[in-house]
Amino acid sequence: MKLWKKTVLTGAVLFSSALALAACGGGSGEGEAKTKSKDGSDTEVTKVIWYQVGEEPKDFDQVLTEVNKKMKDDIGLELDMRLIPDGDYQQKMGVMINSGEEYDIAFINGSDYVNYGNKGAFIDLTPHLDKELKEATDRLNDGFVKGASMGENLFAFPVNNALATTEYWVFNKELVDKYDLDVENVQSLQDLGPVLEAFTEKNDDPSITPIGMTSTSVYAPYDFINGQTLGVPFEGDVKEIVNVYDSKDMKENMKTMHDYYQKGYILKDAATITSNPFPLEGGNWLVKRESGGDETSIKNALEGLSKRELILKPLNKAYKTTGFARVGMHAISAASKRQAESLKLLNYVNTNKEVADLLVYGIEGQHYDRNDDDSITMTNTKDYYQGAWALLDCYLISSTTPKTEDFEKNAEIAKAFQDESPESPILGFSFDSSNFRTQMASINSILDQYLPSLKTGTMDPEKVLPEMLEKIEQAGNQEMKEEAQRQYDEWLSKK
Repeated sequence: MKLWKKTVLTGAVLFSSALALAACGGGSGEGEAKTKSKDGSDTEVTKVIWYQVGEEPKDFDQVLTEVNKKMKDDIGLELDMRLIPDGDYQQKMGVMINSGEEYDIAFINGSDYVNYGNKGAFIDLTPHLDKELKEATDRLNDGFVKGASMGENLFAFPVNNALATTEYWVFNKELVDKYDLDVENVQSLQDLGPVLEAFTEKNDDPSITPIGMTSTSVYAPYDFINGQTLGVPFEGDVKEIVNVYDSKDMKENMKTMHDYYQKGYILKDAATITSNPFPLEGGNWLVKRESGGDETSIKNALEGLSKRELILKPLNKAYKTTGFARVGMHAISAASKRQAESLKLLNYVNTNKEVADLLVYGIEGQHYDRNDDDSITMTNTKDYYQGAWALLDCYLISSTTPKTEDFEKNAEIAKAFQDESPESPILGFSFDSSNFRTQMASINSILDQYLPSLKTGTMDPEKVLPEMLEKIEQAGNQEMKEEAQRQYDEWLSKK
């Protein structure tokens, strides 16, 4: 299962997370490079090897040359960044880590972070947060360290980004106004019913689908712990791990989706279509569901993409979650000979704005232009661009939005939203699923078989959901749930 792409929108950026350090000497072989000092003599410059997820841009080598000029002058290090495409990253990093191949820093997230962290593949960064990583740590929302830590250990440094997110219904305002639809009190999936009915009665354009979504339309207010079936509700009884698909909320929402499907509110082939038939800018939809941070920021971002006015209605409160704390992180190899240098480099790229802009946007005048207000306009993303969400502090890089009075005000709203949102009851809990790889693979196959149809309402959940749940249990879900509960109870006892 891919865990490497983040597809939500944040307030600052559109983007749609072992061993204590011993004395570390400078590395050898690939980790060293000769360069000329100011007096012309050869000096050794340590290169830090950093594996990162993503496609290598055309002008990557040019940008890295500029980064290293700055880095050598500032901290006496060079960066050897090696990009691996999203589809290959998880498998290749697993081979590297298990085979003991040399590297210093690696992007990591999700269950791989838990599994490899528990096996001692990465150093514990906790003792270094108020030392070598202090400047970068001071920029983080406190929830990041809590959410990314495993017990008392932090095995990877989180990318500073949106930590608290929620779900929104996004309405096409042009259609809401045209048909005088009342969306004021819409919150739940069931609240959509009267709006969809009124739209269907009045709509005279058959190319418009009421619900402009495919296989991701069902939502339930639970925080998942394994990316599959197990989770804990955000509110209520937060001490018991449940199979979310066997919950009252999920069953009710699937039943509602089936009702909507039968009434023609959902695309008939929604369960099988592979392309996105409802782009934001298309206008062939009445309502979609999107994830994001504060309402002001996500509305501005979505309207910028769609080129139309939108109305947003939140489904629920926003929560700081473990999943978002671990969307993008960087771990230092326990086998690295350059651990001290890696700590210095991680702190540097997350606090030096000039280098951050280089790594994300490229070279000024070649890949982007800088405006009078210090914002930037990207001019050549086909030759260079890297997503900040997986790379470095998203709030450090230059804004691509003009710095108007509204921009500054919205930035304050976004920060307050992140700071003030409550924590998920399982923020920081790590389920070690390493002994359930076979069961999880089987469950993934079952979910892939049933969920597209259930989430789009194509199949009747009263008939099909029990069949899916039975197969999940036969695949070992109950055994995994019991072990997850044991680990969760232990975690709760130490809070």
